[in-house]
Amino acid sequence: MTKQAIISNLKTARQYIIDTLPFVTTQNLALNANESLNDSGAHDLGYGFIYMHVGYEEIEKSPNNTELDDYTMMIPLVALFHESFGHGCQLKQQFNQTDTLSKALALNTYACKCSHAYSDGENLQQYFKQPNEIAAQYAGIKYAYGYCVDIFGQEKASKLICDYVNHRIENNSEFISYIHNKPYNNVDDILNEFNKTFKNNLYAHRAWSKQSLATNLDPIHDYFVHETDNKQIFMLEHCRNGMVQDLMLSSIYLYQEDKNDYLKTHVPALKDAKSIPKAFSFADKPKWIRSKDRNIDLAELTANIQPQNTTNEQYISPVD
Repeated sequence: MTKQAIISNLKTARQYIIDTLPFVTTQNLALNANESLNDSGAHDLGYGFIYMHVGYEEIEKSPNNTELDDYTMMIPLVALFHESFGHGCQLKQQFNQTDTLSKALALNTYACKCSHAYSDGENLQQYFKQPNEIAAQYAGIKYAYGYCVDIFGQEKASKLICDYVNHRIENNSEFISYIHNKPYNNVDDILNEFNKTFKNNLYAHRAWSKQSLATNLDPIHDYFVHETDNKQIFMLEHCRNGMVQDLMLSSIYLYQEDKNDYLKTHVPALKDAKSIPKAFSFADKPKWIRSKDRNIDLAELTANIQPQNTTNEQYISPVD
């Protein structure tokens, strides 16, 4: 596909998202020609405002009429859906609810904001295990696939998504692995494996070491230096239940900054993180989770997304 066609498709996908999700606007979803393909994100700016951005600098700087491979196009395309239908819908829709899935994603999201060592780990080993990121990529792939079906047809769309995921797996940059060491050729298999991976990581222990407190770049640093003793550090480091670790850290995040008073009062999914002592009292016993709620499924995530009505045919753009 030519450079011009790829850029046209990216702009069309951005407009589709703006028209489809009621909280997305031209101001808070940016497609940036001066940011790398590896630069994308969704940021909670506080007080209910979010900003999402995706870069495509390498495409923009390639010579005109250059033929680029499909994977190059899919990097920013899936990223647009990852940040909007994934993280955007989490921040603006999912976290307004109090079901177990909403709580799990909200607690994990704000726990990761509290500690870079906790969220990313060494060489991003932790990043690919974070439930909120796995859920965002699940939504990104699911809705990017639906969009591509409208633009390219089902057969081409399936190949685009499968090749994209297989390429990322081969380069150790995807949230899932192959099944029986075989590349994927079916999008449903990919989504099912994302769901399985999400469930496996939801309650899994998240590696974090008190050694990370040596740098004050970690937002958790000031709290543990000035506000508490080694008991809470030990509890966080050795807790075997990842969701409880998320609860502990998100309670510290809510405590730290004045603007986080907004989160306490306006984000229902964080209601269990309002008290640090209560959060740490759960230890390895997440009592707020009923046994019947333990079987969380990412299909519930899609049910909470309520897009506005649009006519997909109007978004068909050049594909050559």
